[in-house]
Amino acid sequence: MRSHVSNPRILLLGLLFLLCVAFRLWVSQTTWMHYDENYYLNIAQNYIARGELTPYMWRLGDTNIIAGSGSGYGVLLLAIWLKLVNGSLYLGRLFMVMAGLLAAGLMYQIGSRWWGSNSAGIVALAFALASTSPFYTLTLRMDAIGVLAYCVVLLLFTSAIRPNASPWLSFVVGVLAVVTLEIHILGVVYLLALGVTYQVYLIRDTLHTRRLSIKHPAVLFAAGAGLASFVYFLIHILPDPTAYFIISQKCVECDKGILSTEIERLILLMILRPIELLLLFVVLTTSLRRRSQQDKRYLLLVAGWIAVQAVVGTPPYVHYASHFWPILALGVGGLVTKESKFPTKQTAPQESRRIITALLIALVILISNLAMFLASKPPYLLAYQLKETPAVRYIQENIPRDSVIMGNVLSYYGLRDYPNYLSYRDGDKFGVLLRGETMTAFWEREQPIVVLVDEKDVLKDPELRDYLRLGKFIQIQSDLWVAEHIRGLQP
Repeated sequence: MRSHVSNPRILLLGLLFLLCVAFRLWVSQTTWMHYDENYYLNIAQNYIARGELTPYMWRLGDTNIIAGSGSGYGVLLLAIWLKLVNGSLYLGRLFMVMAGLLAAGLMYQIGSRWWGSNSAGIVALAFALASTSPFYTLTLRMDAIGVLAYCVVLLLFTSAIRPNASPWLSFVVGVLAVVTLEIHILGVVYLLALGVTYQVYLIRDTLHTRRLSIKHPAVLFAAGAGLASFVYFLIHILPDPTAYFIISQKCVECDKGILSTEIERLILLMILRPIELLLLFVVLTTSLRRRSQQDKRYLLLVAGWIAVQAVVGTPPYVHYASHFWPILALGVGGLVTKESKFPTKQTAPQESRRIITALLIALVILISNLAMFLASKPPYLLAYQLKETPAVRYIQENIPRDSVIMGNVLSYYGLRDYPNYLSYRDGDKFGVLLRGETMTAFWEREQPIVVLVDEKDVLKDPELRDYLRLGKFIQIQSDLWVAEHIRGLQP
């Protein structure tokens, strides 16, 4: 039996939704930036100019790398959108906001179907609107679109595991789970977590019936995932395995070992996601205590996700933890469901009070997110306030727009009108390694005539010092060197 949705709850949910949209529109203002947003703006610029799906600041050229982050051709969605909105950071974030709202809407369906209760769907939706992780997937990355894809897979999964569902639905779940890799590489965590869930039920059913059925949902899931993975392998990995794996192999944060990585992840979550970590603890303890069929399946999914994430070795940054929020939202929705198998006159009012409490807590969380934004304390790493520096101002006033400017990634947004911008010792190293050239040879070929790098970094880089000396660069400011032949140079 499904819970009845009363008018007060509808009004409270409506208020939450309106505040959610208003706050996201406010927070999307271009007063701040996430480090990676520079890359995606540069990818869009490169796609518009050359049809390539990599950051031009890296000069990767014709390699088997897409977007530079393990993404597949799903990055085309963002590149095409940014082309339509003329590369606007604000409008790009609004695209993420729309994806996040769609994902929240799907969470209502997922929560309702999983727990068999409209009330669970309402609370899952409220969490998706208010909680910190989905709130900050509005950054101009592939997170929000990836999360939307995961929600589609979870929604289909909730239908596929119903008693009378066609087992072929699980085949489709397997295919779509692999397709999420085209949007974000963390789709592999959902793929394998679902695989763990299916295989446990396969073992259980096989031991019970003493025979293995090729039409078992787990077998068909594996078949769909296997077929789609083979196609993915042919498209992305087989043409150039070295290029496909080079970024993960050079990842500094990926070689610390499982134990140290997971400890660091937990510490960061305690600092930046304390409410969500507490909710996860409450959800898990509640499911362990109730141990209904839905609870057992949920615990299995969570355990699979956490274990796979540790084995895959994703960096401990909290923006990767944001990909877990659909599963957490599902669990939070389950907190308001009845604890007995059959609803009674006593359990209905109790469930109603839990919904009201959950919606009020969601409002508090949403307001706290806005407060963090106003206090310039975004709850994730790698974010910074946008400020125009004297060096950037000098370049804009004196250097032609077609010049090659070499600087740190953080300086790109202020100099995005320079389409030949070159990053300094960043992702360009991947192209250098794949081409088998030296960094010095790379700089001599690209010929940057302006170098925007901190003086302390120049002092630590003998190759860069040699390039500046041989190119007769003159230091204009503490972090700015310009070739002396540039017209408009001021001594």
